[in-house]
Amino acid sequence: DGDSDAHNWKPYFEEVVCRTEGKSVEAATARETELKRKLSNIVWCDARSEDPIGVEWSHEKFDVVCINFCLPSACKNREEFIDSTKKLVRLLKPGGWLVLTGFTMCIENSDDLGWYDVNEKVEGEESFLTLPISEEFVQEAFGEAALSSIHCESQKAASGLGRTSIFHVSGQFTGATN
Repeated sequence: DGDSDAHNWKPYFEEVVCRTEGKSVEAATARETELKRKLSNIVWCDARSEDPIGVEWSHEKFDVVCINFCLPSACKNREEFIDSTKKLVRLLKPGGWLVLTGFTMCIENSDDLGWYDVNEKVEGEESFLTLPISEEFVQEAFGEAALSSIHCESQKAASGLGRTSIFHVSGQFTGATN
């Protein structure tokens, strides 16, 4: 709060709490305030790097690693997505959770399509390119990354986001690796 360089999370909370959950702006503000109170650190991460959080934090292990709407856009293909997921799991304490939120493409056989634009070319809107993935693929990637207790849910995205749904996947790291 009060840091002019801080990321403004208000639109994210309004999207999830108001549009997705159908709750009020006040509920979104309350959820944002609660999360800010509970967070101890937000650490920059490049999941494609061999050392995703850099040397400053490399000795740390985390209770939760949360990636929202960026991993499928950062990865060039499915193999890189799985590899990046494994690197993120290495950041977790035993018993820690990896939480991933993103977009899936709501058409059959999206595997061969390459990147696609989430926004349906609305004039004046920026393109948002992402790797086409499915819930099943994300669950498979979580399993390959030695996560258990995998939970996935999705819902159709807001009307302006075309053929997509929003997914939320979480998996717990038990400390054993594949």
